[in-house]
Amino acid sequence: MIKINRKAQFINYFAKYKIIIDGIHIRDICSGTAVKFDIDEGYHKIYIKCDWCRSNEIEFLYNKNVEIEFDVLNSLKGPLIIFSIFTALFMPHHYLKLKKK
Repeated sequence: MIKINRKAQFINYFAKYKIIIDGIHIRDICSGTAVKFDIDEGYHKIYIKCDWCRSNEIEFLYNKNVEIEFDVLNSLKGPLIIFSIFTALFMPHHYLKLKKK
């Protein structure tokens, strides 16, 4: 089982993030929620996308007997929120942050 947690944050609160595994849109995740799903066993790459912005990409080995958990959040918090337009335009691959637990 794969579990992805999305923290509730002010920025992008109403936006749905897309979960992309091996280049395929698997499902969406809303602010302040968690989703669980299964995929085929083996090596995979995952990242999260919001409009043209995205997170870092993580490679992982998936085994159906072990739960893998990820956290996704907007990398801009506190006073850095004022730079969100700059980051979205010039550094779109750093707009979101994906971490494996």
